[in-house]
Amino acid sequence: MDNTFASACNAVEHIDARGKKQPRNRFFTVVDGRNGEFQRELDRLSLTGVRECASVKDHRTNCFLRMYKVRSREGDAFRQATEDLAEHMPELGYPDYQDYALKALVEYGVISAKEAREQTGKRCEEPESLDYYPDALFNVTGQRTDLPKSLFWKDVAFIDGCEQEGMRLLARRGFDDLKVNYAFTHKDWPRYVLIMCSIPQKRLDEFVDVMHELENRMLILGYRDYEEACTTLFRITREVENEGA
Repeated sequence: MDNTFASACNAVEHIDARGKKQPRNRFFTVVDGRNGEFQRELDRLSLTGVRECASVKDHRTNCFLRMYKVRSREGDAFRQATEDLAEHMPELGYPDYQDYALKALVEYGVISAKEAREQTGKRCEEPESLDYYPDALFNVTGQRTDLPKSLFWKDVAFIDGCEQEGMRLLARRGFDDLKVNYAFTHKDWPRYVLIMCSIPQKRLDEFVDVMHELENRMLILGYRDYEEACTTLFRITREVENEGA
């Protein structure tokens, strides 16, 4: 997908790679307030052809980025709603809403900083690439998937012990938004569990901190072959994926 700005710095309409809008549906990402102001506006307009596909909470402001699927015939009304939202958010207690919304769209990778500058004339910094982080740890790796990448979620896999110390550490750090997709054990390594999960893109730094802590905890708990198990299980997983490709 490519992107184009739909309104005053707070929403992006996604278009397909050919530059043409979807024939039946249009897709938007909108920065909503922490009290669901945009959701209430949609309810007021009674747009029946609107469906929320995904959302992520920004932990700095408690605001939300929401992705919507909109029937094409209601696309213009939805677009107008995003513009009305941008206009009225300062009155609702969000004085810097447009600047924050633009920054959030860039930081979450919905639109590039270059595109933002070209569309709005406002200077935006490119977010730091987070792709290198999983490779810095021996117990976590990026997941392979043939599904379209989410705008808001990072797919990762890590090795936990049978006592689920890793899951406990994540829960202690408030990762109630972690999505566990699959969990596997291997007959040759019964003490370990390979967990494939999705985490919010913006919490990857926190996840990495937990994984470093997990490395130390596993040694304390007596998993002396933890590093070897991680290396072997990830290798086995890659071999299985390659065979099925």
